Amino acid sequence: MRQDIVHSGAPLFGKFEHGALELLRFQEPGLIVDVGAAAGYVTKWMLHFSPGSRARCFEPFPGNWKYIDDVLGKDKRAEIRREAVSSSKGTMSFHVESVVPEGQRFSGYSSLGKLVDGSPKGSVQVPVTTLDDQISEAVRFLKIDVQDGELNVLRGATETLERGVDVAFVEFGGEIDLLDFLMERFVVFDHRYHIRPYVEGASLSSWKDLQSFQLSTGHSAFHGWPDEHLSDPKAFANFFRDERKRGVTVYTDLVCIRPGATEALLAKASAYTQLTASSM
Repeated sequence: MRQDIVHSGAPLFGKFEHGALELLRFQEPGLIVDVGAAAGYVTKWMLHFSPGSRARCFEPFPGNWKYIDDVLGKDKRAEIRREAVSSSKGTMSFHVESVVPEGQRFSGYSSLGKLVDGSPKGSVQVPVTTLDDQISEAVRFLKIDVQDGELNVLRGATETLERGVDVAFVEFGGEIDLLDFLMERFVVFDHRYHIRPYVEGASLSSWKDLQSFQLSTGHSAFHGWPDEHLSDPKAFANFFRDERKRGVTVYTDLVCIRPGATEALLAKASAYTQLTASSM
């Protein structure tokens, strides 16, 4: 049944140091899937929060393979697939805008070698698969970060979704068709936002709780939350477009929870945050 609103994730996920990834603390161990694993750090944290789980990681960009092997190569719980994921099998050409030099593993480096800004400097041919071709069991936690290819990943996962995905953690930059797809199947929350002004002097008056960090390009960006949460799906999606018009690039991750699992999972997470706060 379709949900009619986008819920604010700030009251709960804003209390966790690692945001919605910490929901894995409260789920039964099982299969974790990371589509666009990049250097493998997110997968590593997911396995930290659910040590009894297994992870299947998809990372097609050769420039990331050394890093992901360093981070996950010795972890027997992690299976690394060196291919992209989309709506159909084959090969695809991805633009490579920059390669992160050794040691420069900053936020902003995507799974397909694409940075937040820059001009294309080449391309790489990579094999492509689908989740339905690779997954044959229920998924506890599905993370997708493939630089605007998220909907195609989901379109190639119809059987996987029907089989059961408890939580999906999906990068979002205002694409209304992606939001519609997710709201048909999940209860949807927003998450901490990634904010980068690309016009000098661009206003950040729409934001609160800003924390600065450095991109792999060397530019500064911010994490934060909107000053006003927009729960209407169309208004929520349009907010990203409106910020771009103001000279600010904005992304978030949508936390999408299976309707039958939402109440119990959030109750466990809320109780945990209260217990943690009372012990400090």
